[in-house]
Amino acid sequence: MSQDDRDRHSPRPGGSSPPDATDPRDPVAQLLRRAGPRASLDAARREHAKRRVREVWLAEVARRQRRARRGAGMAIAASVLVAVVGALMWRASYGPDPDVSPRARVEMASGLAWVGGQQGQPLSRGAQIGPGDEVRTGPDGRLAMRLAGGESLRVGGDTHFVLRAAADLELLSGLIYIDAGGAQPDIVRVETPLGRIIDIGTQFEVRLSDDALRVRVREGAVRVEQDGRGTIVRDRSSVSVNRNGDVQTSDIAIYGASWNWVVTLSPTFELEGRRLSEFLVWVGRETGLRVEFAEPELARAAGEIELHGSLAGTSPIDAPAIVLPTCGLTHRIMEGKLLIEKGR
Repeated sequence: MSQDDRDRHSPRPGGSSPPDATDPRDPVAQLLRRAGPRASLDAARREHAKRRVREVWLAEVARRQRRARRGAGMAIAASVLVAVVGALMWRASYGPDPDVSPRARVEMASGLAWVGGQQGQPLSRGAQIGPGDEVRTGPDGRLAMRLAGGESLRVGGDTHFVLRAAADLELLSGLIYIDAGGAQPDIVRVETPLGRIIDIGTQFEVRLSDDALRVRVREGAVRVEQDGRGTIVRDRSSVSVNRNGDVQTSDIAIYGASWNWVVTLSPTFELEGRRLSEFLVWVGRETGLRVEFAEPELARAAGEIELHGSLAGTSPIDAPAIVLPTCGLTHRIMEGKLLIEKGR
């Protein structure tokens, strides 16, 4: 074999490498020279090729991600299975799981109130109510409760209801009020013999007597359903339904003596470290009064004034007389309005 033949057939350093088109002795180079230069792609064809490459790449990435998720899902499922088996073994060895059903909590109780039948257990602050529990109040009984979703439930005298689920109640007689403001609530449903009330707002009262159902809406709206028919009741409105199915609606005031029972059961406002503006929002919401300022600068100052102390045991209607003088302010109540003024 000649030196030229040995050179042509000897391996190149580093393994195989592309042929040198300028080497007249290489047969591949000769073929490349005969083929001539490749025609260049126009811009449209280049863009199409780039899109196709990207589509294929994205499809491959998605395929790999699906495989990874399936693998992770199988691992999680295996972990859950181990946990469930362990829990069942623990339960078999040591007894039943603790009760983890959603429960309501009593925040305030006065007068006669109990859970259970006629000879039930008296209710006091801190007591918990679970699904299926019956709650009753006597003529002087009053309750303020916090449902599992954070909604405020207030119960008037001579009331009988059953907590069916976290936010489902069956009202058998009496008077309740629900305020879902500031919570992350479930949809509250109230079943009665004369119709169902579904909360699509935040503040409403339900009164059930022997011959009629009345719903008053302070803020937001509710839907009252009866025999497949529905009536939307919006804020500042009331609807009454009798046993014959007759429906009457009317406008109402959202403040005043008829709401006093609700105001007296308001949750206590935690005053320490809060702003005056927050306090006034609470007063307005609980009393139904519209808060206004005599001068614009007072509204600005309310967002900066920090409060201290405690309002434990103080009704929202009485609280302004305690708090505002400490801020150099006073107030007047007139025509559904709480007017904030400079102190004299």
